[in-house]
Amino acid sequence: MNINPLSFGQNHIKSAYIKNNQTGKKEKVNFVQYEYGFYDMVRIHNTIQNWREDPKNRYGERIYKDYMQGYMKGDYNKSFYGLEDENENILGLIETNSEMENINLEDEMPQSYKPFELTYFCTNPDTVYGADKRKYSKVGTVMLSETIKEAKRQNADYIALFNADRKFWDTIPCFRSYMSDCVKILEADKFDTCARELDKRV
Repeated sequence: MNINPLSFGQNHIKSAYIKNNQTGKKEKVNFVQYEYGFYDMVRIHNTIQNWREDPKNRYGERIYKDYMQGYMKGDYNKSFYGLEDENENILGLIETNSEMENINLEDEMPQSYKPFELTYFCTNPDTVYGADKRKYSKVGTVMLSETIKEAKRQNADYIALFNADRKFWDTIPCFRSYMSDCVKILEADKFDTCARELDKRV
């Protein structure tokens, strides 16, 4: 997919590769950032409506709610990223925040440090392990790797994760736990190592 930088909608950041279970081959996918605008609002809304999310972990709906609040109020502190296939189908969504309003990490990270919070993280339920007719493997792994690389491009000092889905995050060795595993942290000096480790799994 070649996203026209002059068109409305998402901004292409970089390409990545993911395994297609049906063909056994790797396919190119695109890591994108969504704009605050009507076109991307409709795309995210329609995607979430079509996903059959776990009622206990409806992170897609929370992402859309936060997107809409920012869109309506003109508050653009939060950023929204996605992983899309070549037909622009959204495979996963992630919300990030640079304000770190959820919790005080002063005893772990000085206030002067530049944070990169992963607020919500979700993938199409049809791509998770055990799903019927699952087309792609490791969607969450690819999206996390690309998000870590994005945090590095933004010169973040660390990534903090809240609202973790233990079934996924227990498989990720890079992040260290904080506050009895309620929060997970990855420092900048481990960004490259973690991204390389995740890329090897795809």
